[in-house]
Amino acid sequence: MKKTIITSLTAISCFTFVTAAHGVAVTDWVVTNGTATITNGSTSSPSFDAINLSVAANLAAPISLNDGEAISFTGSIGLNSGDFGDIQIRVGLFDGPATVSSGSGSGFQGYWASLPGSFSQRNRYQDGTATNPFSSFTGATDIGNAFGSLPASAAPSGIDLDYVFTLTRSGNLFDLFISYDNTANGGTFSETGSIVGLSNVDASSFTFNSAALLFGGTLTATQANINNADVAVVVPEPSTYALAFGGFVAVVALLRRRR
Repeated sequence: MKKTIITSLTAISCFTFVTAAHGVAVTDWVVTNGTATITNGSTSSPSFDAINLSVAANLAAPISLNDGEAISFTGSIGLNSGDFGDIQIRVGLFDGPATVSSGSGSGFQGYWASLPGSFSQRNRYQDGTATNPFSSFTGATDIGNAFGSLPASAAPSGIDLDYVFTLTRSGNLFDLFISYDNTANGGTFSETGSIVGLSNVDASSFTFNSAALLFGGTLTATQANINNADVAVVVPEPSTYALAFGGFVAVVALLRRRR
């Protein structure tokens, strides 16, 4: 049974949208870094027979955000044993290769956020120069860390971890929202903030064509899976731009509850 991703919903009736939030399945997954056999890779619910992987998939079509628009990558993650580990789960949205390919983690420019643990939760901008989309060092810029309330031990086998990763364009900046939910075993974590001070980001380009996840090398599991991965976009009325972020998160949460 799916857990509620966000613990309180804003009244959706307060927001008028030109285009309603609707998720588009993220399919055709590949392993960009690491080695694993993929089962159901052509679907939005692939599984992998190993960890220490970065995996990615192209979106159905590239998405370019105008001011006030938001993009959200949602789904859930499962492991066959152990726990989710310190910052060893990461989710991201990128402008990467036109066609992602197995064994090639280069050329992914975008943003990612980690699961918290005893280490601080990490948010990074990746400029595309690294050979792994989730590099913490090469090409990476720190865009804010936080200590979370979701312990690393909160992920026994068979318990999925829901995630929501949302970027809302605000002028030439992004508002970032990340939420991980494992209420059955440890609680929830969420972090919001504006991405600022990135002088090396091309502010005229707000395009995304791929989604990706990392299953880190210190996980104690031997298999991992993604369930119902999708991406949704919302275009608010101009008068609601200031409120679009909260309303978008509410709509995404409601959609996932109805699955």
